[in-house]
Amino acid sequence: MDQSNILFDFSVNHRDMPTKQTPSQTARLIPCQVKNKEINQCYTFEDYYPGDKYVDIM
Repeated sequence: MDQSNILFDFSVNHRDMPTKQTPSQTARLIPCQVKNKEINQCYTFEDYYPGDKYVDIM
């Protein structure tokens, strides 16, 4: 396994969460939905996990 096929790197800390301001514990999170995807320039589940590919959770 190598890093060439990693689609999305997720961690449980606040730095990988989409926020309006600079990432911090108090920044407002952006819940990305299809209806506001273009306005917020955010990603939805389908962007991270295309249906025709496998995702490894490590």
